[in-house]
Amino acid sequence: MHKKIEFSGEYQKYLPFLFLYFMQNIPITFLMKFMPIYISKQQNNILSPVEIINMLSVIFLPYLLRFIFSPIVSSFGIKKYHFRIWILFANIGYIASLLLLIDIKSSLSLNLMISALLINACFAVIQDIALDANATRIFTSVKQQNNISTIQQIFTLSIMPATTYLLYLLYENTQKLNYVLFVLVIPSLVACLFLFKMQETTYKPKPLLQQYKDIFSFFNKKNNLFLLILSFFYLPTIGTMYIRPYLSMQGHSFTDIAMFMDLLPSVVATITVLFAPRILHFFKRQNVVIFTYAINVLMSWLLTYVFYLNYINIHTMSIIMIIVSISSSLCLISFLAQLMSIIRPKKEVIDYSIAISSLYLFSMITFMFSGVISKSYGMFASYVSVSIISTIAWIIIIKIINLFPWKEQAHKI
Repeated sequence: MHKKIEFSGEYQKYLPFLFLYFMQNIPITFLMKFMPIYISKQQNNILSPVEIINMLSVIFLPYLLRFIFSPIVSSFGIKKYHFRIWILFANIGYIASLLLLIDIKSSLSLNLMISALLINACFAVIQDIALDANATRIFTSVKQQNNISTIQQIFTLSIMPATTYLLYLLYENTQKLNYVLFVLVIPSLVACLFLFKMQETTYKPKPLLQQYKDIFSFFNKKNNLFLLILSFFYLPTIGTMYIRPYLSMQGHSFTDIAMFMDLLPSVVATITVLFAPRILHFFKRQNVVIFTYAINVLMSWLLTYVFYLNYINIHTMSIIMIIVSISSSLCLISFLAQLMSIIRPKKEVIDYSIAISSLYLFSMITFMFSGVISKSYGMFASYVSVSIISTIAWIIIIKIINLFPWKEQAHKI
């Protein structure tokens, strides 16, 4: 007989955390995918896709500076409600930034829109830090952390794109951005209600200066190599960011773009996450990283070739996105498994913040560089530059990936 799993005890701990993680990502995920297309249509295709994405790349800045925010969130707060106060503050900031966007009329102030999105991203990072810090202290066992990490990834990869698609559908039928933004306010309000159910630990935070010293102590020969490889992660996928506004210029609807570029790849990515532990059981993590990164580099060159032929087809782009979603999921899970083996012994969210900041480092630099190239030499040259940089990064990964010990099968995610 199968043992019946009752939804009680420690399983009830997961719900508020998972719901808050999910709620915090709905506005920023939707806006980052929706706004490039929306801006493209509002500007009557005056701006190129690369110019639009590069303008919006400033939204990644809070994630890049996450390690600076982490000690502040950890150090300051009311003793009994330390992290809940920060999460409440973040949700209020969410709502305020969305209301700022609602105030934008049809004339569309681009600077105001980008400023509102940047504010929204700042509050998303603050809430993420508070949740991570509290979860690190509540879910202390490897099993608990694996459970919440796996369920969180599945929620993000499956429910998030489905929600995004429904919001696209709402805009397509109403042609009113305000309606969509009002709907986006709801997750923040509901998340505030879940704060009452969230368990919180009492702890004595380290002094602020001590926490910044701890950040620098994290940097050593072994960790620096890992962070360098981690910072290369998103490079080959940068080209896929430019596709959505380009498809919009071809006349594809919001819902078609969401279906083929987000929903279908995410369903495949969810299945990949479910089977990832079995794959990692048979292959070394560093080999998985090298192989999957190579696939993404290959897809980057394929995108470059497609743009060279000027054969931009939504179904072809969808197939490329599906392949990238499979390889990226396996690659990231391998990275996360190694990351957890480094961080778990100390249970410090600051270390995790450094890793997240590293993820966006070279992506931001490459975004800016490809934007300059696009403005001077055109979009095809931009794709070539991204592919060349990604190929160089892959060669560097091959050279340095075995210079630090990988803890095989220690912590599956």
